[in-house]
Amino acid sequence: MLALLLISLLTSAFSSQQTRSEATTTIVPDDYTKIQWVIGNATDGDTIFIRAGTYYEHVIINKSISLIGENKYNTIIEGNGTFSAVVHVTADNVNISDFTIQNRNKGDVGIWLEHCRNCTVSGNIIKDIGASNGVRGVGIALDYCEGCTVERNNINNNNKGVVLAFSYGCIVHRNNVDNNNKFTGIDIHSCSECIVTRNILSNNENRGVGMYDSSHCTLGDNNISGSSKNFGVYGSGLPHFVHDIDVSNTINGKPIVYLLNEDDLTISSTTHPEIGYLAVVNSTNITVENLTLKHNGEGVLFAHTNDSIIKKISTFHNGYGIYLVNCDNSAVNENTATNNIYGIRLWNSSNCMVTENTATNNNVGIILNFCRNSTVSGNKERTVLFWMEWWFWSITVPGIVMLAVAFYFFVRAWRRKNSICSVRGTNKPHP
Repeated sequence: MLALLLISLLTSAFSSQQTRSEATTTIVPDDYTKIQWVIGNATDGDTIFIRAGTYYEHVIINKSISLIGENKYNTIIEGNGTFSAVVHVTADNVNISDFTIQNRNKGDVGIWLEHCRNCTVSGNIIKDIGASNGVRGVGIALDYCEGCTVERNNINNNNKGVVLAFSYGCIVHRNNVDNNNKFTGIDIHSCSECIVTRNILSNNENRGVGMYDSSHCTLGDNNISGSSKNFGVYGSGLPHFVHDIDVSNTINGKPIVYLLNEDDLTISSTTHPEIGYLAVVNSTNITVENLTLKHNGEGVLFAHTNDSIIKKISTFHNGYGIYLVNCDNSAVNENTATNNIYGIRLWNSSNCMVTENTATNNNVGIILNFCRNSTVSGNKERTVLFWMEWWFWSITVPGIVMLAVAFYFFVRAWRRKNSICSVRGTNKPHP
């Protein structure tokens, strides 16, 4: 009899444990009035369904669950104007869909995925994150993530729309990112093999899409428009510029032309009558001529491209009108670069010629950083600098500014004397 009782108790305990290990669906506010309370009692694989309403919470998801809203228009998680992320995810295999996430124009992040794998954020409205108080203010942020997906979200009126950092193999697909009015629609920092496709990015004040120190990413069918700098790719080493970016991507309706591993090619208004953005990477003997390029991070970008020529083009309202990175034996001749931040910049390049260009009304006309045996001659420009501009511009105390300027001219004279670069006397300062 005792043995039968023990067997019955063990069977009941095992049955109860087995039942609890199965995925369950919990409803807020029917079962719990707070979303965080449900998560605290959930197990991996559970689904939490949130009925329409406004929930004033900052939610931390540290379990592999699905958080599903009844309707993205009226199921609202409101950060109530406090600084931290409205939804912070630190677990793998999390799904978040059908919510409005907002924070009264304050806060750090709307949805923050940190050190996650295989998470999905889909079908949400993310708005009013940090738009008025100068903080990070990101709609959706992925930091150190792998294989995560951000798709079919409306992301607007934040400091930044979507930011990927130090992430691998993530997908950003079919999102509407607009009016993220202080900074950027989509930023990609130090990422690899990420895919950004079929997004509409409009009226993001500073930049539509920016790629920084990233490699082997794919961009396709993105429509970018209405930003002061619609698109830009930044880095130093060759892998930072090796991406699959085809002409299905457009800037204000014109295709992005991103050329990789090309030789003996001419790009002109005849061969390419419509260009929204132009980059040439790891190529040789390229001629770019007779184009007008505007409103991007770079008007023309040459990266690790040698024995090439940029001539008779017009660039304006770009971050860099013409930008050469790690290029050798190339020439920049007879171009007009106006109203850019930098008119013409060469970085870590050698044996280049910058001649007969007009580089006026830029913050800096012509600048060469870490360049060797290059010549600047016959240009009409406001400023020609041969130094590390980050140091020169960062000194703000008036007394130190005078010392910085004096030291700058000393270094410039020393570099010229030692034939690192030369400035011919025919450059004409712009009044």
